[in-house]
Amino acid sequence: MDTKRALTGTRFADLKPPISDDIIKALGSGFEFCTPVQVATIPLLCSYKDVAVDAATGSGKTLAFVVSLVEIMRRSTSYTPKPHQVMGVIISPTRELSAQIFKVTQPFVSTLPNVNAVLLVGGRKVKADMKTIEEGGGNLLIGTPGRLSDIMQRMDILDFRHVEILILDEADRLLDMGFQKQMNYNISRLPKAGLRNPVRVEVRASESSSHQFTHSKTPSGLHLEYLVCEADNKSSQTMDLQIENKNKKLIVYFITCASVIYWGFVLSKIPILKSISLIPIHNTWEDEAALFTEATSGVLVCTDVAALQYDPPQDPKVFIHRVGRTARFGRQGRSLYYVEFMRLRKVPLQKRKCSENSSDVIPIIRSAAMEDQAVWEKGKKAFVSFIRAYKKHECSHIFIWRELEVGKLAMGYGLLHLPSISEVKQHRLYSDGFTPVGAIKFQDIKFKNKDSKTCKKGERNGKNKRKEGKARKGRKMLMLLKLTGKQRQTIQTAEDEEEMALEYRLLRKPKKRLITEDEYLKITDLIL
Repeated sequence: MDTKRALTGTRFADLKPPISDDIIKALGSGFEFCTPVQVATIPLLCSYKDVAVDAATGSGKTLAFVVSLVEIMRRSTSYTPKPHQVMGVIISPTRELSAQIFKVTQPFVSTLPNVNAVLLVGGRKVKADMKTIEEGGGNLLIGTPGRLSDIMQRMDILDFRHVEILILDEADRLLDMGFQKQMNYNISRLPKAGLRNPVRVEVRASESSSHQFTHSKTPSGLHLEYLVCEADNKSSQTMDLQIENKNKKLIVYFITCASVIYWGFVLSKIPILKSISLIPIHNTWEDEAALFTEATSGVLVCTDVAALQYDPPQDPKVFIHRVGRTARFGRQGRSLYYVEFMRLRKVPLQKRKCSENSSDVIPIIRSAAMEDQAVWEKGKKAFVSFIRAYKKHECSHIFIWRELEVGKLAMGYGLLHLPSISEVKQHRLYSDGFTPVGAIKFQDIKFKNKDSKTCKKGERNGKNKRKEGKARKGRKMLMLLKLTGKQRQTIQTAEDEEEMALEYRLLRKPKKRLITEDEYLKITDLIL
C-alpha cells in the first residue's frame, strides 16, 4: 500500500497556529503531509490545550507530540535557558520506546539553540546519567518512570520551575505496569497545574473494506491471521512461514528470553533456513536492531522489547503494540496471532490454512541436540521458562494450564527427554504425545563450540554435580560406620518404607485417572 493512503491533504506548513520554519525544514527530509492524528493534535497542543490522544499504533502519534513539544519550547526560549533548567519531560513505559522517542526528537531539538535533550533509562549506571547532566545540562528529559524518579531524587541541580510541557506516552501502559508511585513523585516535582483546557482526540481507521472494523485499534493496512495446529507441529509451521516469506521481513515474538536464545540458535542450524537472515534480540539489542532495519528481508526473533506470535503475550494490551510493529504509517502488514485472546477484544480475524506439506523440523532439531550439548541445554531452559511463564499467564482463563499439552509442546521444542521439574511431573498431560529418544547418555554429548559460555558452564555444573554426588555418598558411608548395627537396620527399614510409599502413591494414580496404566508401567520400570 502506498503510504499516501495514511496521509491527509494538509501540509505541516499549513497548520494553524503555524509551525516555525526550522521545524518545517527538519520535517522536509521526509515529511510534507500530516497524518489524521497529527492534523488533530498539533494545533491543539500548540494552543496550550491539555490533550488525551487515542489512535492506532503506527498512526504518527510520536511525531505529533515531538513537533508540538519542540514548538512550545521554542516559543518559551526568548531567553537563553540555563543548562539545568528543565523545560519539557517525556515519560514512556519502556527503555526501548524512550530510546525511539529520543532518536525522533534529535533533529528537532537541534534547531533550538543551547537546548540539550537527555535520555534517562535503565541498563546503564545512574552515576553515568548524573555525570552527563552535570556536564552537558538537561533541558528536555526523556525516559522511563523509574530512572526519571531516581534522577529527580538525587539531583537538586535540576530546576523544574519552568517546565512547559509534560508528555505521557502510552499512559495506560504506564499505569498498568505498576509505575503509579514513581509517576506520582515525578509529577509532584513539576509546577502545579490542573487540566484547565482538556481535549480528547480519538482517531480511528476508516472502514475501507469488509474486513476493516471502523473502531479497531489495529492499523488499517494490517491483515490479522490465525493458524490452528498441534503443539508439536508449531515449530514446523513457523519454519514453513519463514520459507514462504523469505523475501520479506518477519518478527517472531516469544514470551521469554530463554526461548529467543534457543530458537535463534537452533533455527540457524536448519539447512533449509540457511539462506534466511536470522537475528535474535534479547539483552543487547541495538546492533541487531540496526541490522534488521537495514536489511531488505530476514527474521527478527525477540520478546516484547522490540509479527508472528509464537507465544501469547502476557498482557492482552501488548498484542496491539506487537502487531503495530507492522503496517506502520499506512503500509500493508500481516500478523499471525491468538484467536479467542483477540476475539474478546473485538479484533478482526482471518483464518489461515495450516500447511500440509511443511517439513517435519523435529528430527532435525533432535539430531542437532544429539550432536551439540549447547542445543540440548538451551532447549531445556527455553521449555522450562515457557512452562513457568504460561502457568502464571495473566489470561489464565483463556490459556488454561491444566489443558496445556505439555508432551506435545516438548516434542515441538525438539527435546530428547522431558525435563525433571515439578510443573511437568505433576501435569496430567505431561507425557501424552511425547516420544523420548532411546538410550542416550547426556554426558557423552559434547559441545561443538568449546569456547562458548554454555560449554564452560555446563562442564563446571557436570563436574560440580559429580563431586557433590561423591561427597554425599562419602558422608553417608561415614555416618553409617559410626552407627550401631541396630541403628543401620532402622535407617534401611525407613528407606524401604519410603520406597513402598512411593510405589503405593503411583499405584493410586491410574485409579484416579491421573495417569494411564501404560504410563504407570513405564514409571515403575524406571524405578525398578
